[in-house]
Amino acid sequence: AFYIWKTSSPSPTLRGSLYDWYLATNGGYWGAHAGLSGGNSVRLIFNQRNWSLHVMNTLPKAFVGIAVRWTAYSLNGNRIGGDTIPVPDQLNGNHVAHLEYKLPWIQSEQAIMPELQNILLYRMEVFYRDENDSAIHNTRNDYYLTDPTLRSHNQSRYALLGAYRKVVPRVGLEVTCTADGNSMDIQCKINHFQKETIGILTRFTLVLDPSMPDGSDNRILPSFYSRNYITLLPGEFSNVSISTTNEQKQSWTCLPDGYIGVGTRKRGGFFLMVSVDGYNVEPRKILVGCTNLLATT
Repeated sequence: AFYIWKTSSPSPTLRGSLYDWYLATNGGYWGAHAGLSGGNSVRLIFNQRNWSLHVMNTLPKAFVGIAVRWTAYSLNGNRIGGDTIPVPDQLNGNHVAHLEYKLPWIQSEQAIMPELQNILLYRMEVFYRDENDSAIHNTRNDYYLTDPTLRSHNQSRYALLGAYRKVVPRVGLEVTCTADGNSMDIQCKINHFQKETIGILTRFTLVLDPSMPDGSDNRILPSFYSRNYITLLPGEFSNVSISTTNEQKQSWTCLPDGYIGVGTRKRGGFFLMVSVDGYNVEPRKILVGCTNLLATT
């Protein structure tokens, strides 16, 4: 029902849609994706009205519950609190387990700006395993939360994130992207080495560069991402896989300098690039590397 609702926004507005006119997924899609723990069958539900925690199992089979772990971080990326909570040993199928636990608010004194002490990143994880398998699985949710005792000022406090973006230097991420020699899917690795700040909503877009001379859209669409709009703490890394249609890939060639071109430069072709930006992330474009397994030109 949610998907049908959000894919049927009234024309011509796109407010609340999950993707744009060109089938590019946007923050609405990835927000829903994160809230549903990437579609995992076992996931955490956080009730922001009373800060209670619940574990949902959407499959008809049972899983063995292990624990829920939450950690709170100030906006400069420092851990300021956390806890591990037991969950029922048996997570029954098609069932929601209501935990006898209320998430506490942790007052921070480590914010870069005093006003930002009332905005924290809470990272929550559920650990579980299959009844017939010893491998431990986990799903994760990230929430930017404010002091629940000050409900009447929720929006004004979140607005301070705008001031945070203006005062704190943009996050410079280290990103490398390479096309797989067989599938030609693109594998990107992202490292956040910068201290004292969180990389908020890091977004990836597959594009052609240089930009179109007539100013038209230079995105490669449709493109599919394993993750997007990612939050990264200082010292963290993440991997993103990007794929597109075989029709798009047929025009890719591995140039002698080790990067993918779309067409050839002698004929006015383009480099294949990954554009990286975000809420407080320094924008940049990354050339997509290739291997000798791809055809050369």
